[in-house]
Amino acid sequence: MNVGLTIKENKNNQRILLIDDEFQMAEDVSTSYDDFDGMMFISESGDLVERQFLYLNPLTEGKFYLKPFFCNPKIADTFLLKRAADGQTIDIDDSIVSTKIEDIKLRIKDLNIEIKSDVKLKGERAILISIFRLFLSRGVIPDSVLQEGSMLGYCVYIYEFCMRKNLFSLQTVLLIYREYFKSRYLQNLDIIDVTQYCKYCNHTHIIYTEICPKCGSCDIELNNMMHHYPCANISEETSYMVKGDLICPKCQKHLHHIGVDYDRPAGIYNCGNCNASFSRSDMRGTCVSCRKILSLEELRVYKIYSLKFSSLGKEKLARWKIYTSDEDVSVSAGFLSINSFIQYLTNDIEIYNLSNKNSGLTTIRIQGVPIAAVGELSKFIFDNIPNAKCTFKDNYIYILLSYTDEEAINGYAKLLDERVKRMGIEEYIGVDFSNYTTIITASDYLKKIL
Repeated sequence: MNVGLTIKENKNNQRILLIDDEFQMAEDVSTSYDDFDGMMFISESGDLVERQFLYLNPLTEGKFYLKPFFCNPKIADTFLLKRAADGQTIDIDDSIVSTKIEDIKLRIKDLNIEIKSDVKLKGERAILISIFRLFLSRGVIPDSVLQEGSMLGYCVYIYEFCMRKNLFSLQTVLLIYREYFKSRYLQNLDIIDVTQYCKYCNHTHIIYTEICPKCGSCDIELNNMMHHYPCANISEETSYMVKGDLICPKCQKHLHHIGVDYDRPAGIYNCGNCNASFSRSDMRGTCVSCRKILSLEELRVYKIYSLKFSSLGKEKLARWKIYTSDEDVSVSAGFLSINSFIQYLTNDIEIYNLSNKNSGLTTIRIQGVPIAAVGELSKFIFDNIPNAKCTFKDNYIYILLSYTDEEAINGYAKLLDERVKRMGIEEYIGVDFSNYTTIITASDYLKKIL
């Protein structure tokens, strides 16, 4: 057994893998999936526990896959992993430990959730689907909660933790949710809230400012109006103020009772920049994250619901059959569906066009790849090409990259060509790539590469 790892049996004969401060994350772990029933992180250091979790990782590492995990309650609440854990305890005889382990074991058995103990999962999609399978094994999809620093203002703790560790992006979450609703794998329950987010960077940290509808200046001031019934005068409230009394500037009579002598019908805005007067201001939003200024019509609306899995969703997730019918690629390859890939590419092109960036996108194509070779090639791609998004269609592997660095792209193309040739694939044709630099539309680019 590795230094810093110990397996102890609790009073219910459950074996708990204890991970303490001495565990060396540079070592291969000698234990196997069947050696223990749950994991317990002993350290009080949130930073250390997060690193240990990512190294052992019950979301991606076969021998720890979907295992119940517990954290030290003394870890600061600011660490999201503490809140995402199955329990907060370091007592192996704590009732929450035995209850959680037993419940999760029974649920995995009853739902026939397939465990691939010899597989290491990679890719944004595979990790996110693993989280769905984690929820399936726990019997519930946690509700989103308000969280400071979260892009959408609300978060599910395990999602937020993974996004902050760059395991996947919010865009991946939104796209897969959209796909799962369309496929009827997920069902909405009660609505929690509705948020608005920036179309450029997906953040909800928006500052809303009232502005002049004529010149767009925020130098505006709202002045309350007063209406004097007897003489029908309507003017700003300040014009009635005389040494603490209310006196009509038109007829000079004193005003005593609102609703009898006068009322306040509405306010009038005055612009300090262009001197315009108006009864209704416009509104603009400024994204704190990307500094873009947007009209309210440009903000995107996101409805946050309580969710549950449908019967079909449970079946598909349990057996790893979560891809759409236009592909037969194993989810462990970490590939996107072709529809999700297209949606990613279209969204990225829209963002580049709107933000006037000069970098662009690159799509690498590997031509002539049989389905049997996809698993091996996917591992090589994710190991060697940072932030790659991939899909498979008609014996083509498509790799989307959010940059056009010629030297790097040529290097990746050469690396892929050498790898495929070493695999001895008879159908292999070659590797090429196509850059997008905001010259053509998204639909034209898609026609060019697909």
